[in-house]
Amino acid sequence: MKIAMLTNNYKPIVGGVPVSVERLSAALRRRGHDVTIFAPHMAGENPEEGVVRLRSRKLPSGYGVALPDPFDKTIDRNFNATGFDMVHVHHPFLMGKIGLRLAKERDIPIAFTYHTRYECYLHYFPPYALGKKLYGKDMAWAQKMMAAHNRCFMNACDMVFAPTPLIGSYLLAQQITTPVRLLSTGLGDESFAWDERLTAQVRAKHERKKYLFCSVSRLAKEKNISFLLQALACFKEIHGDCFQMLMIGDGPNKSELEREAFSLGIGDNVIFTGNIPHADLSSYYRACDLFLFASQTETQGLVLQEAMAATLPVVAIKASGVCDIVRNGENGYMTVMDKSAFARAMENTLLHLRQYKRLSAGAYETAFHNTDDQMAEQAETSYIQMFGERHADIAKQSAAKITQSIPVQNY
Repeated sequence: MKIAMLTNNYKPIVGGVPVSVERLSAALRRRGHDVTIFAPHMAGENPEEGVVRLRSRKLPSGYGVALPDPFDKTIDRNFNATGFDMVHVHHPFLMGKIGLRLAKERDIPIAFTYHTRYECYLHYFPPYALGKKLYGKDMAWAQKMMAAHNRCFMNACDMVFAPTPLIGSYLLAQQITTPVRLLSTGLGDESFAWDERLTAQVRAKHERKKYLFCSVSRLAKEKNISFLLQALACFKEIHGDCFQMLMIGDGPNKSELEREAFSLGIGDNVIFTGNIPHADLSSYYRACDLFLFASQTETQGLVLQEAMAATLPVVAIKASGVCDIVRNGENGYMTVMDKSAFARAMENTLLHLRQYKRLSAGAYETAFHNTDDQMAEQAETSYIQMFGERHADIAKQSAAKITQSIPVQNY
């Protein structure tokens, strides 16, 4: 099968979507499929086989999104030469719109993966940010417009992939009439392997404290890191100066968060590392005792699974992208948005060795059942099903529309 993957974000951008696209494409190729990734040109990119770059313009916001030039004929020429069997897009706009046009023009099926809860990121959209500044409140109409746009896009596709059952149920509640199927981002072999020397170096650097925690996140408003700092300050108030926290990642709120850490009395405990090469992350995870996570806007929470692959228990806020991964008392704990409750969950995980070992083993077990090869097989099955539904007669197509109403978690 010849598959065209279209994405707004790809390497060297650090983020969940580039990782997902890379892993799924690589695993599908191992299964014998011909996959070409189409992405905008990015600063610092390296030539890569199987990746076609489009002329683009970087947005002034600097958050990693590039605007592909809709008049660049590179992608049309490639489609004409290759004869793709299907299109798989990873955003509902920009490259997603291009993918939809190409699929409709060539009468080939198109699938879409819902990676992002876009309504939670409207503060990056200049008109919305300006309106909020002028009127002093969120604009519900903007969220409704975003939801309507995404619904129209998804209903124009032949299949929609949801990364978790919870997100699948959310999409069905949004009146998505296109079949919705479950497809998570799988973990590659690198997630289960770490450099023992690097792990020892990271641990030795922070061995003056009893515990070493970490979190991996873009340092931005929607990631709720301010709450995480408050919970750490609460933990310190109860248990003393016994830990260091590696805040791995970068983003627009870094300076603000550094100041907040000092104002909470944990400035010497929290280390803002900046971005770390993805290949080294498993070694950092392995050096730590707990993975902490406070985001409430995730669709999947891929970093949770990556941490678990390195046998790291998780303490996180109960939210989308977390509920389908973290199981209380088995691989970590979820709590409500309460700093004292979060600190108690950290305490419950750390202070009982037998319990900690059980959670660590449970974390690895969770990750082990979500590999990229397993997800590629699942994607392949869904692609074949999509072809069958698309080329069936009218009666079969009508029946296929009815079957999409079955709860996603039963798939």
